[in-house]
Amino acid sequence: MQPKYRLTKIKMAYPVSKLFDSLAKFDMSLAHNFIIQDQNMQPEFAELMTVYANDCVALVQHLIDSKSYPACVHFLVLGLPLPEIMWWAYLAALKVEGENANEHILTALTAIRHWVYNQQEDLRWAVKTATEQLKTNTVTRWVCLATYWCGPDINPHASSAVQPHPLMPRIAAANAINKAGELSTAQAEAHFLWLILQGIHIANGGNGQLNEQTQKNLLAYLGD
Repeated sequence: MQPKYRLTKIKMAYPVSKLFDSLAKFDMSLAHNFIIQDQNMQPEFAELMTVYANDCVALVQHLIDSKSYPACVHFLVLGLPLPEIMWWAYLAALKVEGENANEHILTALTAIRHWVYNQQEDLRWAVKTATEQLKTNTVTRWVCLATYWCGPDINPHASSAVQPHPLMPRIAAANAINKAGELSTAQAEAHFLWLILQGIHIANGGNGQLNEQTQKNLLAYLGD
């Protein structure tokens, strides 16, 4: 069962619209289809879809304003293209586990990056191989699983291909990003919101590398 997220509306001193005003690569129809098809999907999402209709920017603004950061990540991965999602999750893993990474994590992160650049099957299977060397419940392992589940077959030993459910890579990536967001103890809220803004930057065709002005806007939004 998916966790319940707090969706309480609160008043912020700095308009979230100053942080972003578009989600060019977000497919609201795709997100809507996932929400109505999956019985375990958050009922709050269906309610918000009704309230905000096709305005994905306003919906994401609502989730950020209410500080429902895990829910915001969860929603964004429902409508973005898979390569963009995997790149976002890769950046999250790199941020929290890359600095002091061991050999296995570095190998896995490299394999993920190669797949994002060129979605070939041999590269996806290289990610699967790297996954087997990682500890469970690490951010990098979640990204590896998400990337591996992006392909048409997840069981090479079966007589016929076993296709993953379309939600599997998206939810695994959301788990990775949310886990990365929860790992920071210093300035935890700013850290989590920074990860979300990276996803928004990617959703608008960027590479997730936020500029100095975005950082200033983030600090202003948080009232620092």
